[in-house]
Amino acid sequence: MQTQTVTTYSFDELPLETQEKIADSWRNDDYFFWGDEWQDSLHRFADYFDLDLKKWSVDHCFGSYVRFEFKDDCYDQFLDDPNSLERSDISGVRLYKKLINRYDAHDMKDCPFTGFCGDESLLKPIRDFIKRPSKYTSFYELIDECFDNWIREFKADIEHWESFDCIKEEILANDYQFTADGNRF
Repeated sequence: MQTQTVTTYSFDELPLETQEKIADSWRNDDYFFWGDEWQDSLHRFADYFDLDLKKWSVDHCFGSYVRFEFKDDCYDQFLDDPNSLERSDISGVRLYKKLINRYDAHDMKDCPFTGFCGDESLLKPIRDFIKRPSKYTSFYELIDECFDNWIREFKADIEHWESFDCIKEEILANDYQFTADGNRF
């Protein structure tokens, strides 16, 4: 029988170079677990506003985008329901009134789609528009702005998640221990 003693260190006890090596490894190996919630918000928002998501991507290297169309029955629905929204040709005060009539305060509570902050990222441009309607903003442009805001905040969340300070905070909160060369014990 053989007994070995291993000396372990908390993250703070390691040299800065070793901490940076651990953070780099963490970025490469760790799964951004909030990604599913961001995606759920996107899909629930699209369903709520009768949008057909064609393709989307949030990527640092190849660009980020959300491609969408209004569902085929959206315009027909408008003819039958005075509170529903037309495709993209409605704008200004008319758009403001349609938004107010269709989406009452209950529907527009905080994080109404999934309970995740991604809902608010999508709704912020609509909430801002309702506070201060723009004469020239069409429904299509407003939805496009919602997607741009969602992309921006999703990327900011990923960048925060990958930051040294956030990684350090998570490692310390979980009380992880490391060997002198930076391997997790």
